[in-house]
Amino acid sequence: MSCPSPDPAPECLYVIAHGVDQRKREEYRTASRAFAAALLVARRMPDGEGRDLRALALLNLSLLGALGVVQPVELREQAVALLTENPGSTLPLFLVPLFQELMADALYAVGEFRRAIPFCEASIE
Repeated sequence: MSCPSPDPAPECLYVIAHGVDQRKREEYRTASRAFAAALLVARRMPDGEGRDLRALALLNLSLLGALGVVQPVELREQAVALLTENPGSTLPLFLVPLFQELMADALYAVGEFRRAIPFCEASIE
């Protein structure tokens, strides 16, 4: 996957959003491909910029683990370790609401309810 724009963050976040949509439609193969592609792009970004996107992709990929596709606990632990003090702060402002909504959804889905609360509150605002 290549990102033609100088800032790959929007494309990466949109790929994750596509993966979430596919996961919810039970198109698990397509979803896992989207999350894997997003991880590749996020890993190429400077650490401060790609870290939150990697966490989001890993959390969503861990949700596919219940289906036997990946090891969910390991991915979840990696994702939580990547979360910064102010997740999403390195993203362009127009992406922050989408990031917060996707992160709230992923954290809630993996059972990280306390971590999901700030993202839920920010999504509501």
